[in-house]
Amino acid sequence: SFNSFSGGDGDFYLVLTNGNGEQHRFDWGWHTTSEVHRFDWGWHNGAYTFPTATSTCTEDCFSNVLFLPGIKGSVLKSGADTLWPPTILSNDLPQLALHPDGTSVNLITVDGILNTFYGAPIYSPFSGFMDGLVSDGTINEWLPLGYDWRYSPDYILDHDVMTSSGTMSVVNEIEQLASRSKTGKVSIVAHSMGGLVGKAIIKRLEEEGKEDLIDSFVMVG
Repeated sequence: SFNSFSGGDGDFYLVLTNGNGEQHRFDWGWHTTSEVHRFDWGWHNGAYTFPTATSTCTEDCFSNVLFLPGIKGSVLKSGADTLWPPTILSNDLPQLALHPDGTSVNLITVDGILNTFYGAPIYSPFSGFMDGLVSDGTINEWLPLGYDWRYSPDYILDHDVMTSSGTMSVVNEIEQLASRSKTGKVSIVAHSMGGLVGKAIIKRLEEEGKEDLIDSFVMVG
């Protein structure tokens, strides 16, 4: 249940009460001619989701960026052993084999994007450029999202990304990135196979009613 109350002078608050009698209060207000804050609230599986404030950015409002590398553009490891890129004259590549059912023979984790390949720059120039956008305040942050390119885009979303510190939900990462963005949204920049992953992400967000999290989608190569 909920009740709304006026605190006077254009200030209002909303009290939500759940089945256990717990109450949550949300406040908002406005000046004479324009709203100062506007909040939306939701209820999911019996748990409250905290309201997200509408973006108040009015100048140089650039969204945080999610970067999706292409096929073989993420570093893959087995424990502390880097399998991709492989060590010359090693048995690294066979360790990346998949079973006939598509599951991995070995436990493989992702360790970021491939900035260099045997000393040659791959994504390092782009990473430097993006770091510069953060340093000069153009954007708040960017996320280079490595993934296990041996799998299909849908498999990646369904099974999350395995890292040395645990699994990482792609959708959750986008939500977090958007919450810290000047616009409340995320721009996706994708290279090669990353474009397919990006399309799968947008489709998944649409299915979950979260398509408004995406500002723009740029595919390169």
